Amino acid sequence: MVGEMWDASSGWKLNEFAELFPDEALKMIAAYEITQGEDNEDQLVWDETLSGGFSICSAVQMKG
Repeated sequence: MVGEMWDASSGWKLNEFAELFPDEALKMIAAYEITQGEDNEDQLVWDETLSGGFSICSAVQMKG
């Protein structure tokens, strides 16, 4: 989960996932700060559908 990759005192734990992303993506991630609390729980969301749910059809359409 995203929250597991954030440390409140030092920020992103980039060394734990840096090999998974290109440098440009890491710069974009580093620009974000996370605030943790009960109101900020991780959620799985697929941006390619209005409902936020994943479907094979939406993945194929995204690639096309």
